Formats: sequence, structure tokens, C-alpha cells
Amino acid sequence: MEATWARLREAGRAFRARNQQARLEPLTVLLDELAQTDSALRQRLADRLPDATGFHPSTVRAGLDLALSEWTGEALRALFRTELGDGTSTPAVGFSSTAVLLGGALPMPSVLSLIAPLAVGSTVFARIGRHDPVTAVCIGEALERIDPELAACLALTAISHDQREAWEALLRAECVVATGSDETLSEIAGRIGPGTRFVGYGHRLSVAVIGAGSDPARVADALAIDVALWDQLGCLSPTAVWVMAPDGTVPAALETELVRAFTEITKRVPPGKTPPEAAAKLAQERDGAEFRGASDGRVRLHTGDGWTLVIENSSRPRPAPLHRFLRVHPVPDLRSLRDSLAPLAPWLAAIGLAAQPEEQALLVEGLRTLAPSRIAPLGRMQAPPLGWHHDGQGVLSRLVRFTDIEV
Repeated sequence: MEATWARLREAGRAFRARNQQARLEPLTVLLDELAQTDSALRQRLADRLPDATGFHPSTVRAGLDLALSEWTGEALRALFRTELGDGTSTPAVGFSSTAVLLGGALPMPSVLSLIAPLAVGSTVFARIGRHDPVTAVCIGEALERIDPELAACLALTAISHDQREAWEALLRAECVVATGSDETLSEIAGRIGPGTRFVGYGHRLSVAVIGAGSDPARVADALAIDVALWDQLGCLSPTAVWVMAPDGTVPAALETELVRAFTEITKRVPPGKTPPEAAAKLAQERDGAEFRGASDGRVRLHTGDGWTLVIENSSRPRPAPLHRFLRVHPVPDLRSLRDSLAPLAPWLAAIGLAAQPEEQALLVEGLRTLAPSRIAPLGRMQAPPLGWHHDGQGVLSRLVRFTDIEV
């Protein structure tokens, strides 16, 4: 570990000697390649991820196509200007070293966690996540081809949790970026020094809201793709949907279209592997819904090949076992909607929304009080902009130190 840090320090000095445009340029090339469906880098990710993550190949390709199409080099340049400006009145300086602890199985957060510190001139020592051992390696290989001097500023490791000395060496970076459960982040925060900048991305979830008068078929198709992509395992995957229904029941037309859409999306984007523990939880929640439905006709269970829909009898949130399991809640008005979502507010990554224009404006104004990181169109929940405010904060601004020049 010490030898790796020494190599990164040397590489970092050479890389930071470049001007900002020269530092960004190879990263913009990288992102432009990722955005192209037929690029070698994109194909490499699509080919390697299914075996490593358990996602179906069609799901991986559909997810990459949707998420990366607008993650371009120009998007990175715009993000830099928006968050850090021109660097004159308030210069921003990246940390000399950043440790990145990758987590989760989705590739997009890993891509952003790796390129963001490099964009501000920091070297990166990244611990590869066990759920996705592919993305970081592909990024490293691409940088080696695009710009070897920049590639030398990135090092990867796969240390295990019991390698205490290696972890202590890794966490001596000036900045630590980590993705994982809240428990994992708490443990990491307790192991780093008081002078270290800690950027943690913990547990988050997303939901959807459908306004009254929305087209049932169009809404069902959009919601189905949001749920199916990445098998509902990402923080931007909706775990439940609330339907504005003044009479307190989910419209029959929407229920019918949801069953159709979930059946059809499974053929185009098949589900991946479901771990035994997750399968057991799914079975438990299905059995619970069936049991409740036996005594209350407003609770209805629909299942298919790798998906579950539960039509609920109230707006009260219930457990979400994931793996394409969606609860559909009726809610009579905006106040009840806010009350139902309030317990989830601290963890809301996104709210997917479909409504008629007049109602949409009212819903957006009401949902903003919950402070989700995004309110996005239904069908686009899995396609955030490169610079979306993950956890309500900036992408690059958390990775730098600012100096206000007043003389």
C-alpha cells in the first residue's frame, strides 16, 4: 500500500502541473466513449457486467443506454463551470489524494466516484466493490489507452474487510469517498482522522407519484422500465407508487395496464439472478399480501415471471423487498400524500412523477417540501444528469477546498 501511495504522489505532481483544461480533456474523451453505444469501452462494460453482477445482459445494455447517453464530455465541462466556476474569485483546490470505496452493483455511481476526484486534480486509490468488480477495471483500462499519465493517478485494490493494516493505509488519504450502507459509512467515518474530508453516500430509496387523469398505458410503460432496470436494486429505482385517487381506490384501468406493462417489459428486459435470501423475503411479502387480500378485496396480488405488483388499500408505506416488487398505493389528496411520504423523506433519492400540467405544478410544489434529491419524469428515473445533486449536494464541490480571495 505504501509503495502504491508513493507512486500516486509522484504521478499526481506531474498531472497537477497541467492546466485545468488539460486535466479535464482525457476525462471528457472517456465520457464521450461511454456515451456511445458502439464504443469499445461501452461494449466491454456490457459484456463483462452480467457475469460479475448477476444482471441479465439485456438489462445491462438497456440500463447503460438510458443512463449514459447524456453523460458526455460537455456535461462534465458544464458541471465543472457550474460548481467551481472559472477559478478566479474563489479558487478551488482538489485534495492531493482521495480514497474511493466503491459499493453497489450499478456501474454509473462507480464511474462518477472515480472520475470526479480526478477532474479536480486528485489522485485516486479505489477499493473495488464486491458487487461490481468490473466497472473500475474498465475505467482504468480506458484511461491507460487515452492518457497514460492520468491513468497513473488511479490505483485499484480489492482488499478484504479483515486486512486491517491495508485499510488503515488506504484511509490515510486526504479525502475519503465511500458508497455503502449507513452502518458501513458509520464504521468508516470512525476510522478516519479528524482532518480528512469524508464524503459518504449511504442508504437511499425512491418512489413514484401518478396524478389523476394520467394516461394509464403510458404511465404503466414508464413505471415498468423504471422498476425493471437494474432489477430495482439502485437508489433511483421506485419501490412503491402513490396514485392520486379521490375515491381511495387504485383505478382499474391503471391496474390492468400495469399488469400488461410488467409482463411485456420482462420479455424485453428479463430479470437477473435473485439471491436465496432475497427470494425468501419476496415470498414472505407475497404471502402477506395474499393473506391480507383474502379478507380485504381492495388488496390484490399480481405476479409474473420475476415481478410482483401489490395493489394496496391505503397510502401507508410497507416494506419493499426489491427485485421488481412494486406496491401501488391510493392516496386521496396532496396533504395525505405528503403525510404518507414524510417518514421516507430523509432517504428520498428521487420521486418519479407523471401528471397533467396543472396538477403537476401543484404536486411538484408539494413534494419539494420533502427535499428529495430529484423529482424526475416517470420513465427517466434511472437517467439522472451527470451533475445531479446526489444526497442534495454537489458532485465536485465536496471534493475540493475553496479559498475566498478578498485582496
